Formats: sequence, structure tokens, C-alpha cells
Amino acid sequence: MNVATNVTATKAESLIVQLAFKNHGTSAVVEMKQFAATSFSAGKAELFEYKFSIPSSLSAGVYRVDTAIYSSDFKKLLKFQNGAAFSVSNPVYSASGLVLSPSNLTAGGMVRVNASITSSIKESLVAEFVLHDDKGLVIASKKLAPIFTVAGAAQNVASSFDIPESFTPGAYAIDLIVRNADQTKVRAESRNVALNVSAVRKASMAAVNPSSVEIGASFKASTFVSSTADESMVVEFALRNVASGAVVEKKTQPARAFIAKQGELVSALFNAPLVLEAGNYAIDTTLYSASMEVLAQQKGAPLTLIAATYSASVPALTASSVIAGNQVGASSVISASVDEALVVEFNLK
Repeated sequence: MNVATNVTATKAESLIVQLAFKNHGTSAVVEMKQFAATSFSAGKAELFEYKFSIPSSLSAGVYRVDTAIYSSDFKKLLKFQNGAAFSVSNPVYSASGLVLSPSNLTAGGMVRVNASITSSIKESLVAEFVLHDDKGLVIASKKLAPIFTVAGAAQNVASSFDIPESFTPGAYAIDLIVRNADQTKVRAESRNVALNVSAVRKASMAAVNPSSVEIGASFKASTFVSSTADESMVVEFALRNVASGAVVEKKTQPARAFIAKQGELVSALFNAPLVLEAGNYAIDTTLYSASMEVLAQQKGAPLTLIAATYSASVPALTASSVIAGNQVGASSVISASVDEALVVEFNLK
């Protein structure tokens, strides 16, 4: 706040000029400026100027600047002039646009936080982001280095929180609290921006036993499933042709209850369909919620399907020579490398 006053002496003398910034109601002095003794010429005005700083701690109200003129030895008050009253309003602060990215994440990830701070005056402010649970219990906080505001201009503040896998799944929130430089007063705040943390669900790469089977034969797929929360999950195994990407068979296990942080081995028995071609396949695993929402996926347990082998011995005849119109018996030993129903046909040529 700039203050200027003209002082005129009726005679040549040395005077002391004093400006006092005061509360208009109580006359309490906020700040005083006393100029060094100045030599005046009779009838000639001298200009005195001073810039008073309005403290950020100053209460809103009505104030004035008084002028006092003293003799050079400061023993006599020669003139006192009350200044015109003026109003001081409280500074305006805002903390807005608090955004979490992402606002829904799986434990083990990171959430970034961004917001804007605005002040109607130039001031040093300290911003702090606070992560807490739905009961208000503080989990972590990030206090930033002081920022120096430009009156009326928005300034961005940002930070991040690492959410470890050990984090209990559930509802959380992040606050932004803005304080003055010595952190004794809250200037602005933005509260309770929601953050939802989901459980970590894992399925190991399925173990296939055996990993190489003939088409039509059986094999077992197993995976170790775990969650950081108590929940019911459905485990599904899918037999996939690696070359085409097509899923040729699925085995969906009934929903089962998993205890937090206690994994279980889940298995399924497959029979490689006879209609499949030999080649490279894989067993993929998908975890679903009880309502069949996809929770986690694991790809790639390898499986090789081999074409089944068959053999038939040379037919043995009951007679090597027969009269036309009579019958002759034929037999052959048939073998297959897999359990399979076969049709055997003998042809007389």
C-alpha cells in the first residue's frame, strides 16, 4: 500500500515526519515509518512517500494512516493529522481441481495427485497431500516445498503415492491442505477425493502334466491362486491353439472362497479332443469374481499335442481256400495309443 503526503513548514526549520498505519477502531499501530529529520524552507512543500506491506496475518477491518510532525529534537508534536479510513479484506485462497490418476487401482500400483492453488495476494504457501482411510485415519502424507504465489494466478501442485501390495483393499480418500509459510494456519483445502484400492489377485502360470500328450489323451492343468482379500473367485482354464489363437476347450471350476494372503492350488482335468490337430497349444488361466467379472489373467503354460498312433496286424483267415458261396473268417489285432472307440472294416478284394 503506497502512502504519500505533502508537508509544508511556515518557516525554515528541521522537522521529523512520522507515518503510522493503525487500526481505525482501536488505534493500535500495525506499522510505523519515521523519516529522518528533514530541513524545510519556508512555504515549500516536501513530499514523503512510503510503501506499507499488508501482513497476511492482518485481520480484515477498517484502518487508516496518520501523519505526525515533530520538532527535530522529537520533544514537541507540532502537527497531527488523522488519515482517511480504508478497508482491508481477508485474502482469498482456493485449492481446487484435485484429481487422482487413477482413482481406482490395484494394490501394488501408484496414484498421482494434481491440484491448483490460488491466492489473492503474493504469499509463501505450503501444500500437503494426505492419504487416509474411510474413517479418517491417516495412512501417509506428502508435504511439498513452499511455493510462492502470484496474486490471482493459479499454480499447479502435484505428487504421488505408492500403494504397496500389502495395502488392505477398500475405500480411501486423499485431501489437499494448504497452509501459510510457518504452517500455523490453514489457508485452503480440498477434502475426501475418493480412491478405491482393489485386492491383488494372482494365478501362477499353469503347470501341465504331462506337457506333451497324444490327441485324445488326458492331462491335468494346475495353478496357484491367491488374493490379498477374503473373496470368492471362479478359476477358468482355457486350452488355446498357439498358431491360430483360438480357444478350443475351457474348464471352469465352481466358485470357491479364498482366504486373504493364503493361496490355494486349483486343478482341472482335460481330455485333448480327438478333432484337434497336432501342434503347440497353451493353457491360459482367468480369475473371475463370483459375478464373473474378470479379475486377473495368466497366459502361456505350454502343451504339445501329438497325433495318436494306430496299428493293425495282417488279417488272419480261417481258411486259405474256400468254395464260392461259403464263408471265411478274418481277424486282426488292432491297437491305439489312446483310449478311443474305433470302427474296424475288413474288405475282400
